[in-house]
Amino acid sequence: MAIQTEQGFWVLEAFSPDQILRKQEIITFLFQLERLGLRSLLLPLKDEEGRVFFKHQKTFFQITPHITCEDLPRPAYLLDAWRGWELAGFVMDLLSKKTDMETFVRKEGKTSFARKAFDIRSYIVTLMQGIRIRRRDLYERLFSIQIWTEEALSPYMEKVPKTFCHGDLHPINVLWGKKHLLHLIDWEFCGIKPEIHDMANLLGCLGSENPKALEGPFAEAFLTRIAESGHISQAGWQALVPMVVAIRFCWLSEWLRKEDTAMITLECHYLELLVHHAGDIQQLWHSLVT
Repeated sequence: MAIQTEQGFWVLEAFSPDQILRKQEIITFLFQLERLGLRSLLLPLKDEEGRVFFKHQKTFFQITPHITCEDLPRPAYLLDAWRGWELAGFVMDLLSKKTDMETFVRKEGKTSFARKAFDIRSYIVTLMQGIRIRRRDLYERLFSIQIWTEEALSPYMEKVPKTFCHGDLHPINVLWGKKHLLHLIDWEFCGIKPEIHDMANLLGCLGSENPKALEGPFAEAFLTRIAESGHISQAGWQALVPMVVAIRFCWLSEWLRKEDTAMITLECHYLELLVHHAGDIQQLWHSLVT
């Protein structure tokens, strides 16, 4: 909820005890990114002892500055090349912290971030096993896409470097100014992932709004700026399109959890569309980055 004090407006969030360990880990890593100079972070307040969470009875609270920002015009934002350029800058900035964050992850040791990096292929296998039991019709529809995704990713995934990623990069998780990016929010899915995870999630989200956006101004500006930076490996570029497909299974899982029939149907159509046109998308994006 938003609150007003003599010092201004703030956002007050409440968390249950079972959420705190993960929240504390995320905050620790965000403050480390701030020390490394990552721009666009929106960090919570600390008290005199450096604490971020304040316990009252059985609930924990966190206070963050309230930021005035511009509404995201959906779906018109898909035509905004400047938004793609700005988000590319954030991705490049985060990728540049790769070595320092690897050192920090090892130093922290016991956090969830120090465990094995997120494996999207294992995630899909586990999800499909559940779908096979509960939704046989859906399983049969998606099985060929699962096989395609595994075969398309396998030659490259061991060669794609891992790094610390936002995990849910999407224009709706950005606080926007009139012509610039203010802050990235919602780091709930951050962690060690393939270097192209954020790119693939963002591009997949653009296309889910309108498939034509995969070749639109936003996507073109985003891909062109990142390519010029040289931050992404050759294996990463080769794996990008199948990674877009793979991450859509995470979104499918969300729709299944919510029992959102309309979005489940839409996601299946989108997955089929992506696989059918994978070669065309790969050729188009390759022409932008070479």
